[in-house]
Amino acid sequence: MLAIVVVIIFIVIAFFSISELGLIAFIAKLVRNNFFDTTKKFQINYEKQDPTKIKIKEAKSEEGKAVIENKES
Repeated sequence: MLAIVVVIIFIVIAFFSISELGLIAFIAKLVRNNFFDTTKKFQINYEKQDPTKIKIKEAKSEEGKAVIENKES
């Protein structure tokens, strides 16, 4: 398999006017993108919380923390 790929590369370089360095860079980019840079996997069983509900819960929790001070006259 690898030998076939190498032979095809040599044929392309020999019979077409393609620079070796450009072709090698292109092949390296293909290998890097398809084999080494894996796409990010997202969690399946994760429920995303609504930001407005979070803000409402925070506001309700802050209301209970009010400090009342009485002035003495």
